[in-house]
Amino acid sequence: MPGTRPAFCYDIGMRRLSIFFILLVAIAAFWIGSRYVVWQRFQNSALPFYFRYPPGWIEEDLRTGDLDKVILVRLHSKRNKRISMQVTNKTVADRPTDEAVLQETEESLRRNFPVFVMIDRITIKVQNTDVPFLHFRYKTLDMQEDIEQYLGLLWNKETVYYVITQASPDEFKEHAPTFQRLIGSIGFR
Repeated sequence: MPGTRPAFCYDIGMRRLSIFFILLVAIAAFWIGSRYVVWQRFQNSALPFYFRYPPGWIEEDLRTGDLDKVILVRLHSKRNKRISMQVTNKTVADRPTDEAVLQETEESLRRNFPVFVMIDRITIKVQNTDVPFLHFRYKTLDMQEDIEQYLGLLWNKETVYYVITQASPDEFKEHAPTFQRLIGSIGFR
């Protein structure tokens, strides 16, 4: 009959449609799975805070050098150690304002790093509070590489915790949402 297709043409068309549908479902499942990856929880009974971090990040062993006297915790991406987050602390008798501490920190960075560029100030919600963070770039003292960072303060009683995330500028652009989510997951017991 004119205008009708042979049965084998119909079978080929259905196979193509089936393959297309299977590929579409596989792509959708991969996309949804990659967006909703379960983050791990960092918790140490000796520290009053906790946070979540993405799979593929590891905690550094700080007991091998003098860093354990200054840095409480430091994590980095398995794929690149320069993509990292760390928390340090300081006990203060009189609590200054966040603005005063951030201003002092910015001035100290400008004095200590010959190439320092303040990019902006952002706020990240931590435990339902908007927390100010400095966003800046500097060249390492040996002038070998550029580093971009977020630096902010979280208070718990008389202790201020400095939260720092860093990466090279190109990597920072890619990881900024991860850094903000990581910082936003910090909580105190």
